[in-house]
Amino acid sequence: MGFYDSSILSETMSSEIKTYRFILTPLDKIFFGGEKSPFKEEYFQYSRQLPQQTTILGFLRYEILKRTSALNDPKREKWHDLIGDNSFNGTNQDFGSIKKISPVSVYNIHQKNDLFLLRNPCQLKPVSLPSVKINFGENDSQYFGFNYCEKIDELGKIVRYDPKNHSHFGDVYTDFASYYKLAECTMDKSAFENHGLDIPNKGEGVFYKDIRPGITKNYSGDPKDESYYKMHNWRMMPDYAYSFIAQFDYQFVFSQWNEPSIVRFGGDSSLFRLQVIDSTWPDMESGGNVLVLLSDGYVSNSIYDFCDVIVSETLPFRNLKTSISDKVFTKRPVLKWHREPGGDGRNTDPAKVLLKRGSILVAKENKINELEKEFKNDAFKNIGYNYYKNLKKIPNGL
Repeated sequence: MGFYDSSILSETMSSEIKTYRFILTPLDKIFFGGEKSPFKEEYFQYSRQLPQQTTILGFLRYEILKRTSALNDPKREKWHDLIGDNSFNGTNQDFGSIKKISPVSVYNIHQKNDLFLLRNPCQLKPVSLPSVKINFGENDSQYFGFNYCEKIDELGKIVRYDPKNHSHFGDVYTDFASYYKLAECTMDKSAFENHGLDIPNKGEGVFYKDIRPGITKNYSGDPKDESYYKMHNWRMMPDYAYSFIAQFDYQFVFSQWNEPSIVRFGGDSSLFRLQVIDSTWPDMESGGNVLVLLSDGYVSNSIYDFCDVIVSETLPFRNLKTSISDKVFTKRPVLKWHREPGGDGRNTDPAKVLLKRGSILVAKENKINELEKEFKNDAFKNIGYNYYKNLKKIPNGL
């Protein structure tokens, strides 16, 4: 199945590059961290359904060091060649043996196909607006002749978008052919009423919630009553796993990874069954004027100059910024929404804003080339950001 744009696939694949598919099957609950509000404490700690691409990069760097016995080398002599010097910093970097990473997908284990998030576009109709003000990234902009999407109900009447009704653009996972699944399962009400159990309805969706209470403790282990919170974890239905494809320098061969193994991965060190198999990059597909983001995208306000319709959300982005010379690799940088003078450049960079994966962008007439150019960012694309699928029409949805 092809889902990559031509800027990546136009490169000639040499015999010096090895390509592998990684399949991570959850064995328990899942927690992948996201940004908290910079303005208030949050009672709920929410997990994302999918890991960030920087999380995938960090996972690969750690596993390479561990499986080559370089992790415990006090001199770290091989680290540069194996994983590069620094974590992702938004510039064109050398990550040693790691050359490229694809977007993370939900992998259908039985059908062996990749499913990607989609803002469910079922029964949407573009409606023209005289003008709209957009606040995205660094600037506020006023746009004219812009369109937005409304829903057509069962009686054929147009229903305006209600931001409080998230089901209006509810998330689904799809292979963009005929396979669609709800992102979140509904729960079996009869099981809860009869037995007090939260059991998801089978065959309906990919993820279901696992909510647990927690409390922060001080260094002596005493609980802090004012720091009570709830953890919003996810669990994945048995037919699915996470998957991504990665390319490596030919000198690093994963033959020792052929046998499945158990690894820890994610914000809560969740357990996964890891399988690594030989793979290839998929073929290109024909173009169209509709882009669906397969991963979060780092772009500028200029995309709105080339779009007729956008169904999207934005989210803040930051990642751990470390060097192989550091002694501690778990320190989370302080969130900065503006650049402050001084500092080492790692904790003073302003937070970035990304377009969320699953977003739908419909290009204006004869503007698809300009829109695609907005996603050409080698630094982000090499680790799996800024990927999209190019379609001739808006997908059917669910």
